[in-house]
Amino acid sequence: MRNVHLREALFACLALSLAGAGLVVDLASRRPASAGLEVAASAGAPARFHERSVFCPGARGRDASGALSVHTPRSRGIRVAARPWNGDPAPVDGKMLWLPRAGRRAVNVVGSGGRVTAASLVGWRATHGKGREDATAPDGAGASGCSSRASEHWYFPLGASSAGWDERITILNPFPDTAIARVHFASGRGVGGQDPHEVAVPARTSVQVEVNRVALPDPSLAATVTVRRGRVVAWKTIFRNPRIERSSQRLAHLSGRSPKSGPAAGGALFSLGASGTSARWYFPEAGAGPGRSTTLALMNPGKRPAAVTVSLLGRRAIVQPPRLADVAVPAGGSKSVDLRAPAARRGPVRSFGAVVASTDDVRVVAERSMSYTTAGLEGVASEIGAPGLARRWSLAPAAARPAADDVIVLNPGSKDAVVDLTVFRPSRPGLAPPRLQGLVVEGGSRSTIAVGGRPGHGPGVVLARSSALIAAERRAYSPDHGDVASIMGQPLPLRAN
Repeated sequence: MRNVHLREALFACLALSLAGAGLVVDLASRRPASAGLEVAASAGAPARFHERSVFCPGARGRDASGALSVHTPRSRGIRVAARPWNGDPAPVDGKMLWLPRAGRRAVNVVGSGGRVTAASLVGWRATHGKGREDATAPDGAGASGCSSRASEHWYFPLGASSAGWDERITILNPFPDTAIARVHFASGRGVGGQDPHEVAVPARTSVQVEVNRVALPDPSLAATVTVRRGRVVAWKTIFRNPRIERSSQRLAHLSGRSPKSGPAAGGALFSLGASGTSARWYFPEAGAGPGRSTTLALMNPGKRPAAVTVSLLGRRAIVQPPRLADVAVPAGGSKSVDLRAPAARRGPVRSFGAVVASTDDVRVVAERSMSYTTAGLEGVASEIGAPGLARRWSLAPAAARPAADDVIVLNPGSKDAVVDLTVFRPSRPGLAPPRLQGLVVEGGSRSTIAVGGRPGHGPGVVLARSSALIAAERRAYSPDHGDVASIMGQPLPLRAN
């Protein structure tokens, strides 16, 4: 009886928080010296298009290949310009536009006649750095949302400048004047110990800062991009090499230190930064146990310490592990938390969702990284959480030719959600297979729904409609690069057709 009352109380707390959040969400709040700097020209847009632009990164790095996915809420009356492919807006045949040969240059996607959302998919071969070849470096694949806004602040909770990590921050200036950006670093001890790195970003250009070359070695290093002049968009790419990480850990053990265990898999992490803080972050996908591990990186850009509580959702139950209650995150610092499988009547729950909530009104940023070594999934992926819930989500593809392709839905409320999924492929009408309609996601739980990964299935955008407030993301495995990628969905207004 005591467990029942505890579960009801947790449901009530989450329900009250959802009511306070309402229906208005904004996933865009997410979601130097010459050393370590690469510059690439951007396909600029006339000033009159800036307010309707969606900014996408280029496929940076040697042996990189990229693609863009553009989704429109309506199939008629929408014209899209994706420079440099087409300079003037052209009609879109269907609700999805697929651009499979995106190059190094950043792209401005401009919608005329309605809202558009876009995402970038990138794959890398083993040679990552300019002039550097490492036969032991893994291939990698990643997917990231494009941004409908340029901001003066971008936050990246997860990062490192230690052995086995190769982190780059791409900063795009889509405007006609030079921007001055500064990258600040923070660890679990707060700001300090690392000098900021300042860089000029020329007009309509992106620059790439190599963190390992501008920061002292640190196994946990959050980053903030601030702008002294102008506005920018920032993404992060990390290449993780578990072989080098394990060698470094063995050396640390021999020297008497207690190193943190690293992932069994390698690959690439690719994500858009968060342009703002939030009191809550939602993660539909998390897991622990054989074949998977999850780490939450918590960042507190504020001037006061933060207390953060992490709740785990799975099998119609909200679990509150004592060690995840009131986790202290220092002012201006960061904190990493490894998640463990919550216990249930039938044994540990290996797959679950997570809700990160600040308990003292100090707004934070949260990012999740996962490592997979299962039969169908292998590699690493990371994503900034969703800062809000919605009833409609646009879910971009996470891989161009996936062997596994899933939509993951999180329902943190007390009532069941009925979810319908529609799949849009390039230049085709939407498909609503019966098996993807009327799916019930119980209150306080999450569900994994296979939407692709079959022979002949190419990339497709998934539109999710729900009877209740949910969060949704997409996860796919790319056999071409031997890596998994995830991308958080983008909320859509209820009035969209």
